[in-house]
Amino acid sequence: MSEEKEASDPVLPVEEASESNDASEKDDRKDTGFTWQDYLEVTNSQEVPHPFFQHVEAGLDTELENGMILEVPRKDDPSLYWLAKVVLACGPFSRLRYSGDVEDQTADFWCDLTNSNAQPIGWCDQEGKVLTPPESIAKLIGDVQSHIEEVKKTAKPVPPHLLSGEGFVPTERIKAGMKVEVQDVVNPYSLWIATIIENVGGRLLLRYDTPDSSSPEFWLYFTSSRIYPMGWCSEKGDPWVLRRPAHFQSCHGKEEWEAVIEMAKEDARRTPLPTDFFKHSDEILPHSFMMGMKVEALHPIDRTQIFPATVMEVWGDAYFLVELDFKISSHGEEEPRLTWLCTSNHPYIFPTGWANKHGIKISKPIGWKDNVEDEFHWDEYLQQTSAVAAPEKCFPQKPCAKYNGILAHMKLEAANPLDQSEICVSTVGRTTGHIVWIHLERNESDHPRHAVSYDSTDIFPVGWCDSNSYPLKPPLYYQMPSSSSNSVLGDESNDKKDTDSGQRMSKLWCPKIYFNHRCFSGPFLSKCKLAGLPQAVGPGPVRLVMREVLSMLISVAYKSSRVLKEIQCDGDLKPGEHVEVLKAKFNQTNYRARVAVVNSSDQVAEFCQDICLRLKVCPYLFGPTRVEAGRCPEKCNISKTKFTSQYWSNRQKKSNRPAGDPLPELEIVGPKKRRGRKRRFSSIKTRNSAPNANSIQGAESDASGDDAVEPSSQSSVPESTPRRREIVTRGAKQALNSSTNAPATRQRPERRGVKRQRETESTDQKSPNKMTLKHISTKQKTVNQFPSY
Repeated sequence: MSEEKEASDPVLPVEEASESNDASEKDDRKDTGFTWQDYLEVTNSQEVPHPFFQHVEAGLDTELENGMILEVPRKDDPSLYWLAKVVLACGPFSRLRYSGDVEDQTADFWCDLTNSNAQPIGWCDQEGKVLTPPESIAKLIGDVQSHIEEVKKTAKPVPPHLLSGEGFVPTERIKAGMKVEVQDVVNPYSLWIATIIENVGGRLLLRYDTPDSSSPEFWLYFTSSRIYPMGWCSEKGDPWVLRRPAHFQSCHGKEEWEAVIEMAKEDARRTPLPTDFFKHSDEILPHSFMMGMKVEALHPIDRTQIFPATVMEVWGDAYFLVELDFKISSHGEEEPRLTWLCTSNHPYIFPTGWANKHGIKISKPIGWKDNVEDEFHWDEYLQQTSAVAAPEKCFPQKPCAKYNGILAHMKLEAANPLDQSEICVSTVGRTTGHIVWIHLERNESDHPRHAVSYDSTDIFPVGWCDSNSYPLKPPLYYQMPSSSSNSVLGDESNDKKDTDSGQRMSKLWCPKIYFNHRCFSGPFLSKCKLAGLPQAVGPGPVRLVMREVLSMLISVAYKSSRVLKEIQCDGDLKPGEHVEVLKAKFNQTNYRARVAVVNSSDQVAEFCQDICLRLKVCPYLFGPTRVEAGRCPEKCNISKTKFTSQYWSNRQKKSNRPAGDPLPELEIVGPKKRRGRKRRFSSIKTRNSAPNANSIQGAESDASGDDAVEPSSQSSVPESTPRRREIVTRGAKQALNSSTNAPATRQRPERRGVKRQRETESTDQKSPNKMTLKHISTKQKTVNQFPSY
């Protein structure tokens, strides 16, 4: 049967088979349906914190700071320019204030630095324009020219490249086709020209320039120490030289290689690469390694094993070459060299004994006691090779990965060391000093983990591939329910079940919810805080995504409790809704309310617009529709008063809440704050357990005839009757215990004014004539104050 099956399968040529495999891989990448949020929830795991990836943070650094100065067109007359200060740096959409204006938020305005003709300091002088302040500001500053000179001397200008329109972050300014010079992996002073084929969030796909463009492609991050700007080698001079890599086997002549250099220089002049990216330190820390010293080194290809290695070459005190003792051959056979080009702080070389100290088995060189099962011992190896181990002082101290926030079982995205174009879902196995051992979940569970440094540019935070539109390899056994059915068995009932389950899963899956912060934000939401939210949330389960979106809206409100009050559930639930409990905090008071959230993805758009209607914002402020700047379907970029009068007057009747009905009150979480003196409680006393003697005597005196009741019968309580308990304060308890001994209780001292008034009244009552004389004398005194005419 197997032979027949093999014979029946078509035999494809090697090239066609590889193409078909590539196509199938692309299809797999598109149909995986993998989402990090669900996977983290199912596996009950955490992601590696984003600040841990310093190279990714560097690619998103805008270099824009508060207090920087630039030249902007005036709002009343765009043909005139005046100085403005950055009050709040929020990327390209920042808040500005005219220079010399009052220090008040009422004078601030928002400006899109990429689309507003904003210019760096000095642009008006170059173009022959005169900086002209508005009339209101001219009155405040007085001498305009002296104010301009003072601002230019003291203020920090906005970097010109931020206003050029080529990109606001470094990862956006690097374009495909630009030229760079790349350092060789063996000779540190040898560089060659390479072309940027693709830029994926700062991760560059490069290819060396050759006459026939036959060199393989490779990946480097733009912060790599091997990348230099075009022309750097010729500018530095000796010992740096522009030389093609030694592994190039080419039959091309010298003239053809010189033509490649000239063409690359011409291309670099047309599309220059910004030089401010390359912040290489000219001062590399000196090392103290010498030729022949022995170290331990990580395998440079698979990075799963540690081998003994030797320092083979030294270039001054900056660079040295380490080669792995991978194979010991007595016949002088040439083997491919496994080397590391190192500096003093290279992360993948270690002192002898480092692996044994951290419980890692060191791999023996091939040919070294193959027939002996004993482990590798450095003392014996050094004695037989007549070598010296590199001292500990040659290896500077490196930060520990565990203390930088990365722990075992955390999730991240990592490049496959055997295929750098493949980025996989990965898990941190453990940390050993500055080394992180990573398991690619694309592989089997027993596949060995590979090692990376904590500051490696081959690891990325969760969601990096999705934010840069790059395919992510999901875990090996991850399966997402889909509507595809198995047509081999031909079972229609199974097909129908699979289709129904796929449709059911698709309804529970929420698309991306975009925050279009340039739309009208209404009276409740802060425009500044809204701009700080992520561009989108999701995709993911409907409940989780909508809950996160509503929580974010509450967090960006001027008064969070008011927004929670507006969106809370104030009636019966509609079909397809469920209740979520959301919280808000305002003025140190926690509030909680029940909010109705939809369950199905086909109700998400309508639900988002209903929330927008309640919050009196543009119906496209958030939702599954992404709105470009100035292209809102509701044209909400007009003035606030005009938009409110035109839009909300026609749509206010559509709200679910009847007009005029008050909003239901929110539930306050936790006890209310006590005011005044706290009351102290001394004991809990039973009412009938200690009756008052005066009350018993009163009962005896009032009782007469047949209605008289004995005192003992009043104080007795039936056993079946539950005893009522009341709280008695310490003062009341003392009064009860001392009622027979102290007939008069101590009263609270009166205030000084009240006491004096009562003394006066008592005195007046004793001598009424004195009171009369007092009033008469007072009246007489009043009459004598006015002269008679």
